[in-house]
Amino acid sequence: MGHIGPWPARRHFPPDSGRLFLRVWKYRAVSEGEAISPKASVYCLILAHMLTLMALLLSNQIFSPQYLLWISPTIAVLSPIRREMQTIGWLFLLIALFTQLVFPFLYDFLIELHPVPVVFLFLRNLLLASILVYTILRLPSLLYVKPLSLQ
Repeated sequence: MGHIGPWPARRHFPPDSGRLFLRVWKYRAVSEGEAISPKASVYCLILAHMLTLMALLLSNQIFSPQYLLWISPTIAVLSPIRREMQTIGWLFLLIALFTQLVFPFLYDFLIELHPVPVVFLFLRNLLLASILVYTILRLPSLLYVKPLSLQ
């Protein structure tokens, strides 16, 4: 069976980017003389995993509703740790609601291009993109300020 995709067959994009993210974070923390706990490293790796999956979903040509299941475990793990992540968790539930309304219930209207399901999908994609941008912009405070449960 041949390999299909933009990356070489022996390397996989999300785990490698997570490890790179963790190495850069550890290098920066050690260079500033900060101690790194194993729990903080796990938190950083989970956050990198979430960002990588969201970027992959938003840049992909096809967005299947089941792809939201890829992100949901990371959101569920990160939500109890920080207040910002709780807000992201609630927004993700809204994203899931929009998706659930469109695909089992309003799919026939979507095929006919009625505006309501199109607006729901637009709002879903806008929320996903805004979560990704918000998390990237807040990344320094999310990484370098210890989470509540890790102190």
